[in-house]
Amino acid sequence: MAYDKAGKNGQMVLFFGCRHENEDFIYSDELKQACATGLLQMFTAFSRDSSDGNKVYVQHKLLEMGSMVWELLDELYAYIYVCGNAAGMARDVHSCLIDLVVKHSKVTTEVATSYMLNLRRQGRYRTDVWK
Repeated sequence: MAYDKAGKNGQMVLFFGCRHENEDFIYSDELKQACATGLLQMFTAFSRDSSDGNKVYVQHKLLEMGSMVWELLDELYAYIYVCGNAAGMARDVHSCLIDLVVKHSKVTTEVATSYMLNLRRQGRYRTDVWK
């Protein structure tokens, strides 16, 4: 894979979501291999595969790992790439990130929104979304 030749990167964490693991989880073998080698840490959310009927989305996984996400953003200067549906997933992930900033930095929603805007201006928060 390309990452084998890419040189040293910082910590890479992927929050990946789709409806069905067996139908929609593209590149699952490659991603699992990257996890096995320690190159990547991955958290998955398959919204239609829940045994209890409750849908699990990426933002739920982000909230579960909120302390780690905040450390990545605030202390390790992580970059965030959000790809997917603009009307649903991207909007909900953005709101979730604002909530994480509020919780972990103990600021107001307005300050957290400004923080996320600054990440975007710095090129550390990017989106590739569609309607």
